[in-house]
Amino acid sequence: MSAQREELPLGRMEALSDGIFAIAITLLVLELALEPDAVERPLRALVDEWPSYLAYVTSFLTIGVVWMAHSGITSGFAPETPSSTG
Repeated sequence: MSAQREELPLGRMEALSDGIFAIAITLLVLELALEPDAVERPLRALVDEWPSYLAYVTSFLTIGVVWMAHSGITSGFAPETPSSTG
C-alpha cells in the first residue's frame, strides 16, 4: 500500500501567489492619507505629501517587477503527469 501525496494543482498555486501579490499591493494604499483640511488646498496637500506618494510608486513598481519575474518563473512549470511504474 503506497501513500500518495495530494499536491496543489498548478493553477491553484498560481492563483494563490497572484492573490498574495494583490494583497501586498492593496496594503500599500493604506499608508496614503491627506489632512482633513486638504479640501481647501488640495494641490498644496498633495505636494506636502510627495514623499509618501514617491514611496507608494516605488513600492508598487518593485512588487510589480517581482510579480512579473515570479510569473515568468512559474510559467515554465509543467503539471506533473503520473507515470506508471511496474
